[in-house]
Amino acid sequence: MNIEDSIKAFEKTNKNCVIAYGGDGTLLEVARANEFKKAVFPIRNYGLCDEHAQLFDELLGKAKICRDFKQTIHPLLEVRFNGKSDVAAAEVTVKNKDITSCMRFDVIVNDKLYMENVICDGVIFATSLGSHGYFKSVTRTIFKDGIGIGFIAPTYGICNLVLDLADKIVLKFVRDTEVVVTADKRLHALEKTEADSVIEVSQDPRCNLSLFGYELFCCPRCRKNRNSTVINDQYLG
Repeated sequence: MNIEDSIKAFEKTNKNCVIAYGGDGTLLEVARANEFKKAVFPIRNYGLCDEHAQLFDELLGKAKICRDFKQTIHPLLEVRFNGKSDVAAAEVTVKNKDITSCMRFDVIVNDKLYMENVICDGVIFATSLGSHGYFKSVTRTIFKDGIGIGFIAPTYGICNLVLDLADKIVLKFVRDTEVVVTADKRLHALEKTEADSVIEVSQDPRCNLSLFGYELFCCPRCRKNRNSTVINDQYLG
């Protein structure tokens, strides 16, 4: 039985769970395609260590039941702007369309001014699931709980933030700007954002992303087989 047939057999046996066979991007694509309603079992299609390669062969060959693996629940972020909204399991980014200019905005948390007149190229809002991706490349850190806010190329030294999941964050623009908004790297819009307009980010209370075996997906030995720079920075849920 080839890998595609094995995955179909697994999903037929486990109707509330699907397999994402690939990398981090595949995980997010599969979760979104199923509207975050089904649990996802992510399996890397590269770099597996011997121990987990054998385990996954067993899973695919026998359609093993997901409850035998650890379940982790990950929050989703909702981004709202100009009457539109989108959700993300890993990250939301807001960037300036004009690469020769910076964005200027205030950061408002729970209706209170938190940071004034921030000047930078963009902002990353990350969940713990996404903290070891783009957020880590900008901030050089990861986190396990909350909402991370990373500032891309600020004009002066400012601290990146990790706020509570319950916090509501608003970017209030100080001047007119054209911004690019993405949710899990999916381009959502190019918008003319006028001064005093806002972009809001908070936890989406309507649903979460359920993952089985995510701690194995983040195994540093599996990842090191592909990328020797990865050393014990996994997020274990």
